[in-house]
Amino acid sequence: MALTPSERKLRASIAGLTAWANTDDRQARAAHASRGNWQKCYDATDPSLPEHVRAAQANSAYKAHMKRLAFLSSKAARQRKDAQAKLAAERRAGRQAEQLVELDVSADTAVKAARAARRRAARARRKAARQAQQQLDGGAA
Repeated sequence: MALTPSERKLRASIAGLTAWANTDDRQARAAHASRGNWQKCYDATDPSLPEHVRAAQANSAYKAHMKRLAFLSSKAARQRKDAQAKLAAERRAGRQAEQLVELDVSADTAVKAARAARRRAARARRKAARQAQQQLDGGAA
């Protein structure tokens, strides 16, 4: 059976965390990737420059690359946070709207009940007035 994208992501996350849990020297494990990124920066420099100048440029380019990644990461985190806050606000607004609808229905029901009670009271007064009139008419005859 094929895994869903969320299951594949979870499986990969478990594998990565397990691998890092079994790593004694974390710096040595990450050094290869770090060296590779630095080497890309070094290769991008002008080969006609002296070695120490190329190395300094590569260091600056590597630091700029890492700062750029940190900036993009913080920007993405802020966007996720804003999106979550917007979603939470929309959910709150939805719940408040539902409560207002319920209150409106309750208020509408209460208004209808009050109108019905007034109609019943008016009918009862008219009936009592008719009965009193009938007694007066019947007693005078």
